Amino acid sequence: METPLCRLAQEIAALSGWHRYGLAFVLGALLAGALPPIDLTPLIFIAFPGLLWLDEGSASIWASARLGYVFGLGFFVAGLYWVAAALFVDIGSFWWALPFAVLGLPALLAFWPAAARTRARGEAAPSKKE
Repeated sequence: METPLCRLAQEIAALSGWHRYGLAFVLGALLAGALPPIDLTPLIFIAFPGLLWLDEGSASIWASARLGYVFGLGFFVAGLYWVAAALFVDIGSFWWALPFAVLGLPALLAFWPAAARTRARGEAAPSKKE
């Protein structure tokens, strides 16, 4: 018997293209909601299973890395809003740093979740040595 949760997992794993990466970005941003000041800790139990279900549909280790990168980008864009907000204290002097704070720093930090997803996918793959 197939449960509704199993069907949802299969539908999420079957996503492709921008739907797949858009959902990964949204799940990453949702995970940032589990941190203070929002502090909705149960969001962890939505974001991480969603990421794992998305990764079930990854064809290769590099697809997993891309998925982890987009997930991390969503997490850090939503979670590091305070860096950009701090620049508004004297926006006349620091307007040039705003794009780096909003997208540049999260784009660099997103390599860590990409590496973690790649490592986890590499460990889950069957060994070719025999």
